[in-house]
Amino acid sequence: MRLLAAALLVIPMLASCGDKAVDDDDDDADSVADSGGAAQRPGETLECDTLELDIVGPAAPAVGDRWTLWLRCDGATLAGTMVLRFDPADIAEVDSNNALFRAAGDALMRFQVGSRRVEQEITVAP
Repeated sequence: MRLLAAALLVIPMLASCGDKAVDDDDDDADSVADSGGAAQRPGETLECDTLELDIVGPAAPAVGDRWTLWLRCDGATLAGTMVLRFDPADIAEVDSNNALFRAAGDALMRFQVGSRRVEQEITVAP
């Protein structure tokens, strides 16, 4: 008898849990997917007028030189997951946002912080 009473209470509740209508016309709503993974606050923009690559180290690197890289959005240093890659990969040892140049030659450097990324051609002298 108690099972029947519980079922009579639960079944109407389950019926009211159906899919709710989604209002796709709400242009003010921010989604994490649209904002690159960050919730946007009213009046805040997630765009950069100026995206700068700041390299701490020699302007023309040679084998044995070190670089520390920072990405800046409108002058503010970006924080978050950093990915630094070189192609070819053996031109530098990479540790987070630091590079130690191990081989001479031309390479394509890719640096990403969060959803922001830059690419730059570099030449490492012997």
